[in-house]
Amino acid sequence: MMDEDRGTLRAREVGDRERKAGSETSDSPVPSAEGGRAPRARITRERASLVHHLGREWDTLVWVVAAFAVLYYTEFASTLLFDSRVKGRWLYISIASFLGCGSCLLYAFTRRNGLHPNNWQRTAPVLVPIATVAGLAGEVGLAVAVWSVWHFYTIPILFTLFMGFVATVSLLGL
Repeated sequence: MMDEDRGTLRAREVGDRERKAGSETSDSPVPSAEGGRAPRARITRERASLVHHLGREWDTLVWVVAAFAVLYYTEFASTLLFDSRVKGRWLYISIASFLGCGSCLLYAFTRRNGLHPNNWQRTAPVLVPIATVAGLAGEVGLAVAVWSVWHFYTIPILFTLFMGFVATVSLLGL
């Protein structure tokens, strides 16, 4: 028996058992918010969709909270500004690289109607590679700049901050 046949058979068995037990997946009507009666199957699908959406956002929120925790407990900003162990030249290189990456992103967002994700290679062929190289140069420069402060912890700290940035951007819908 093929896997699809087994899956279909199993779904039928589960559906039969749930109908016999009178569970939520039956199509018996229940009161809805509009005052009418809605089938239970539709309500269950809506709940499943909501749970799936919250599960996806939960992962994003965990990265944002982790990034804020790293910023707070490592005293990241004050370390970059006032710690004498930070290598200034590499810090300035990383700041310039991040500004270059940010300017590419700002250009893409301000020209949103002209730059569609499907057409980037045609409308702005060098934008994505420049932003990628600038972002990587910024990350490497920042890692070299603060390596003398946190040593091997630098890599997970910067990775957590990067994922927090990506999660924040995805939450904002940019």
